[in-house]
Amino acid sequence: MDYGVIYARARINSSHLGGPLTLSEIISTCHGDVGTAAQYNPPYVPTECYGNDPSQFPSSNLFGAAGEGIWDNGAACGRQYLVRCISASEANTCFPGQMIQIRILDYAPVSVSRPTVDGATLVLSNTAFGAIANSSAESVNVEFRQMKAKTSPLTSVVQGLIDIWTILRAGLVLNCSSLPLNLSNLGKIPVVNIVFKFI
Repeated sequence: MDYGVIYARARINSSHLGGPLTLSEIISTCHGDVGTAAQYNPPYVPTECYGNDPSQFPSSNLFGAAGEGIWDNGAACGRQYLVRCISASEANTCFPGQMIQIRILDYAPVSVSRPTVDGATLVLSNTAFGAIANSSAESVNVEFRQMKAKTSPLTSVVQGLIDIWTILRAGLVLNCSSLPLNLSNLGKIPVVNIVFKFI
């Protein structure tokens, strides 16, 4: 049996991510969908999903409204998405390495506050939009991926540090040419050693 050591450097801004992410979730965003994101301002109630209930809003104010393409006849309500800005009509609009986790609370075509651009895939709260891009922009191109139940056997909780407690058998290689979450630009910098074993 051979043993090795991985040296991992990780930074996470927990104010932008609604909770710890598994390593498989981070890597899976390499294959996210691409769409557009607009923004909208208060008032946000009533929403199509939860009406006037004030408890629907996360304390982070990272939420949004679903566009026609992901509304899914209302099934989008409550869904969580990882979102990052990938490009815009003007240079330097996106904040490189910034990824947020949002919750869908509304249906963009009928939201009380109108989006800055109609027909966007996602319409983000002004706080959410401003976390990934210059808030003066009306819309940006985004990569987004729905968060799903954590069922992967490869589980790494990133919570200021990386702790891999299970690695799949023999010679697992993770290859992503452009990992969207730039861990080097976020939060604190713990450096940890992860010991793995090939069986």
